[in-house]
Amino acid sequence: TWFGLQGLCKLPWNDVEPADNAKHAEPNKVPEHVQNYVDIYNAITGEKITKEELIRQSERVYNFQRVFNLKMGHGKRPEDWPPYRAMGPVTVEEYESRAERYDKALREKQGIDPAGKSTEEKIKLLRQYRVQQYEGLLDAVYKRRGWSNEGVPTVEHLKEIGIDLPEVIELVKRHLPGAVPARPAAAPKAPASPKAKRRPAKKTAKPAPKSKKPGAKKGGKKRSQGARRAKPAPARSVKRKAKPAVAKARRAKPVKKTKLVRRSKPIRKIKPARKAKPARKGKSKKK
Repeated sequence: TWFGLQGLCKLPWNDVEPADNAKHAEPNKVPEHVQNYVDIYNAITGEKITKEELIRQSERVYNFQRVFNLKMGHGKRPEDWPPYRAMGPVTVEEYESRAERYDKALREKQGIDPAGKSTEEKIKLLRQYRVQQYEGLLDAVYKRRGWSNEGVPTVEHLKEIGIDLPEVIELVKRHLPGAVPARPAAAPKAPASPKAKRRPAKKTAKPAPKSKKPGAKKGGKKRSQGARRAKPAPARSVKRKAKPAVAKARRAKPVKKTKLVRRSKPIRKIKPARKAKPARKGKSKKK
């Protein structure tokens, strides 16, 4: 609420309701308590806020919380229901432990005589009555707050309290009755993997077959009749120079590595401590 946002929630907590509170037009708001907060706020900040404006700011907070819940997928009528356990007796033992109270509620509030009915039947009847009462309470609260039957703030009410932002109005319209449900956005198609375009191979013209001439051999040219094969030149004998004899060097024996031994220093003899000489006694003077 406004009090929590301003940090005034626990500053002056009004626990005692005024004696004449029922005489006000809206006793549920305890106007005297609200006026206490107005006086403190104006004294601290120097502003001049009215009691009506303070309550209006709290109403903005409530509606904005509702809109935020709608954005997160909640904030409708089913979320306003209390736990199943809170709607009345759940077990037979629980009903029988307070049978007088529950039987009285059946007779006075529902006009049902509990005599002759089993405990299970009485639990079912009492629970149906409480569920109907809670449904009526939700309808009354939603109407008072300016919300729809599902608990969604209406566009007119948001404009009235001054939070008709474009994003808020667009979100609320999706949940109001008669709104067309938004279609889920189609997943974007994955781009096709680029493939290298193969270029068509160029057609090359086949060479024309050569005509065979008389006297030509396969893979050779036509030789003239007087042409003779040239005799190969006689191979010259090349004398190889003899390599000079190289005397094998004798391998030197590896030198043994000798470990250096450090000589230990001679141990010094510790001289015995000198005994302190006794103090000399002073010679007594002769009289």
